[in-house]
Amino acid sequence: MSLMSYTTRSGLMGLSNYGLSCCVNSLLQSFSATQEFTELLNRWQMSDTDIPEDCNTPLQLQRLLRKMQSDKSHTAHHEDFLRCLDRNHIQLYVQHDVDEVFLSILNLIQQQISDKELAQEIKQLYKITVEQNLQCQTCFYLTKDTSYFLSLPLPISDCSNTVLFRFNIKYRDGVQNVTAEFLSRLFKIENS
Repeated sequence: MSLMSYTTRSGLMGLSNYGLSCCVNSLLQSFSATQEFTELLNRWQMSDTDIPEDCNTPLQLQRLLRKMQSDKSHTAHHEDFLRCLDRNHIQLYVQHDVDEVFLSILNLIQQQISDKELAQEIKQLYKITVEQNLQCQTCFYLTKDTSYFLSLPLPISDCSNTVLFRFNIKYRDGVQNVTAEFLSRLFKIENS
């Protein structure tokens, strides 16, 4: 089977690598595959704003994701989105860390979408809450601290691109250790 027929059949969309954009391409594929994200972004309507279209990250991202999802027979051209990122200080022709670009794009969405409730819903998709418990061994005084960080989800899909489950670990009453052994048992593939 050719790569083109596989990508067309599986719903994947190719992206060209313009000026060291491979980490952005991976991020765009993740955004495109996250149905909740694309639905929220498509709900957004650009209203009166003083942000020029060529600098408006949510607008350029919305246009690109629509293009990626509508015509899967051709490679999507995403130079406008990359130039938009460049205008927002995520430079072209510079190697970036995907997590850094991810957080920058989320921050730009928060800043540039006038519907703050919708922007918050988008942020909530990637928010992971961590509760830390610290207990004194002598007096048993317990302090709790809750914080959060933003991270890409880890969807587990089968070969037909159907999400089987999302890997989320909830911390409760103490620390849950996620070991390599636990992960290997969780993702063990049995030969039949």
